[in-house]
Amino acid sequence: MGRLLAPGGRLLLSAMSPRDPQHFGRGTPVAGEERSFVDATYIHFCDREELLDDFAFLDVRELREVEAEEHQSTGVVHHHVWWVMVAGRAG
Repeated sequence: MGRLLAPGGRLLLSAMSPRDPQHFGRGTPVAGEERSFVDATYIHFCDREELLDDFAFLDVRELREVEAEEHQSTGVVHHHVWWVMVAGRAG
């Protein structure tokens, strides 16, 4: 995968966190995949260590967990937690 990013290129990634109270643990666990579930769709929830390991071939410049409320038109509010990662390839 590293060859797909040009020298000096940047990767911006977002991934669901297991701390997401709205989606984590919902649906059927996927056999052999820790933190993966299928409800209406397949969702895998990443932790910090997994992201750092999976993208160790890049220089991770920022990795932070973000929390936000999603206000829907029905008045329902969902709380979400996800990871944002900025990584680059040496030029």
